[in-house]
Order: sequence, then structure tokens, then C-alpha cells
Amino acid sequence: MGKALQPRLRFAPARVQIERRADGAMILRSPLKLGGHARAVGEWLERWAREKPERTFLAERRDGAWRKLATARRSASRAAPARDCSTGGSTARGRW
Repeated sequence: MGKALQPRLRFAPARVQIERRADGAMILRSPLKLGGHARAVGEWLERWAREKPERTFLAERRDGAWRKLATARRSASRAAPARDCSTGGSTARGRW
């Protein structure tokens, strides 16, 4: 159990700047600048679809077999889940 689950995961140094206010409030800030980041999770999904289109995006086990949806297929129909959920279509019922 001593092995790290994600050995390449890096954390920022444990540093914090504290601003103490007259009313007793404390504002905690990191002294490190935030690097480049995605605006939303959807940007990660789009990038992964471009870089590794064959990778599995979703998988469902039914009757002992796996049904898989690749990231490229998900990207091609990215509007379908929102549309289907709002209209009661196939994605809302778990069929793809």
C-alpha cells in the first residue's frame, strides 16, 4: 500500500501569504502565479480527442461485454449529450 497511486503528480510547494484584516478575517493566497490552464473541462476533452482519438471516453459493461465510445466519436457528437438530455433522447437513457 506504500506505493504512490500517481507518482508523476506534482504539487506546488506548501506556501501561503496571509492577509489579516481588522475585522478578524484572513485572506489566504498562494505566492505562486497560476500557470496556463483550461477554461473548462470541455477543453481537456477536446484536446484529448485530438491527441488520442482512439482512447476510450466512456465504457459500459452489459451482458459481460464492454461497449466503448472513443474520444474522437465523442468529440464529433459533442452537442448530442446536452441535446439528448434536454429532449429525453438516447443519451439521457444511457444508449449510445
